[in-house]
Amino acid sequence: MSSRRDLAYEKFVVDHVAKIGKEQEDSLASIQSLSQNSTQPIVEVGVADLSFYQIHHLSKREREEQNFPITENYQSDVLDKLENVAQSVNEILLNHNYLEGDSLFVTSKYDEKICPRLKSLKKLVLHNNDFSSANFLGSLSGVPLEEIVLSHNNLVSFVVLNQTLINLSLDYNRLSTFTICSHDNIQELDLSHNKLTTFSIMHDLLDQRLPSLRILKLIGNELTGALSSQSQSLRQLEELHLDQNHLTHIGDDLINNLTNLRHFSASYNQLDSSPNIFDSKFTKLSTVLLNNNKIHQLPNHVNGSPPIQTLMLNNNELEWIPEWINQLAPTLVDITLQSNKLTTLPKTFGELTLLTTLYLFKNELTHLPDEICNLINLTEFDVFENKLKKLPDNIGNFTKLSRLCVDDNDLTTIPNSLMNCDQLYLFSYQGNNNLRVPAFLSKMHK
Repeated sequence: MSSRRDLAYEKFVVDHVAKIGKEQEDSLASIQSLSQNSTQPIVEVGVADLSFYQIHHLSKREREEQNFPITENYQSDVLDKLENVAQSVNEILLNHNYLEGDSLFVTSKYDEKICPRLKSLKKLVLHNNDFSSANFLGSLSGVPLEEIVLSHNNLVSFVVLNQTLINLSLDYNRLSTFTICSHDNIQELDLSHNKLTTFSIMHDLLDQRLPSLRILKLIGNELTGALSSQSQSLRQLEELHLDQNHLTHIGDDLINNLTNLRHFSASYNQLDSSPNIFDSKFTKLSTVLLNNNKIHQLPNHVNGSPPIQTLMLNNNELEWIPEWINQLAPTLVDITLQSNKLTTLPKTFGELTLLTTLYLFKNELTHLPDEICNLINLTEFDVFENKLKKLPDNIGNFTKLSRLCVDDNDLTTIPNSLMNCDQLYLFSYQGNNNLRVPAFLSKMHK
């Protein structure tokens, strides 16, 4: 039998603070009494980890063996009590059940009794159930819902009907179609880990009027080829997550309209060139994640630069870094460049003085510019598995360095200035077959 039985107790929460009783029957009696006598409204009624169908099919003997303090009519008892307090309920939690079919409350009879009374319901949580359709939401069309969580179900299609919605989570379903017409209120939409295609996203989502949308998550779908849109309906978008798809190109016509972006991620795709995201018009952009693609070059020139703090470019096919990288110096604190095909770095790279970590391992670097020693705030520097024959003479400028890994290069000497790195606790240099190890290294941690 399911291990979730151990959790099969309903929880009634008043003002998000008080749990009413430990046994179901006490709770059921208390919630009705409280709703009639208390001056405080019921703001949340949760039926968490309660499997209606499982309980319904357990024999009396099985329930006794599993120590279930329930009755034959337990399921209907719960729903009857919910009906009694429905007008005051702000939130309903029915996550981790085996709910399915076209009814929200098990049968159409209870939907008809309860749904019209949910005049105050703002949040409905139904994640981790077995719903294959959301037809039951039709019975809530007049309810002022602001948030619906239907993650981890088996939905294959979804139509947004409720115009009061602000947040909608449909991640981890099997959606191949998603329909939303003009919607003035929705701010956050999570469609990650479904089966949505590029065509459906461009025509059923990007071309719709969604003036309030701030966060759009499309991670782990079936987006392929080029993603583009000339629509200006997403101008207010602040976060766009396109990771774990099969995109080869992201059109300028789409990107150029998203000037309010703070977070842009398209990692784990098949992009062969960088989206046109390095431009001063993106005045709020702080995070760019483009790792694990096939990007072979960044733009040759840029018109200013956004205030990027985190830039992830690792696991691509970059052969060089453009000179303009120094334009990111005022804000850039984290850049990842490992697992590319870099042979050198520009001198301007040494102007990125806010960096505290620098990962350049698994490239094809043959030398490092002396200017890199201006990165005096570095605490970790990993440059193993390259083709370096020497390290910069002034590497001792890294006085805050605690870890230095230069394994598997072609080094023959270590600069004496490394002795200045008195905070260095890990220095790894294995695999440099022609290295003459200086005497001072014997006093340092390897």
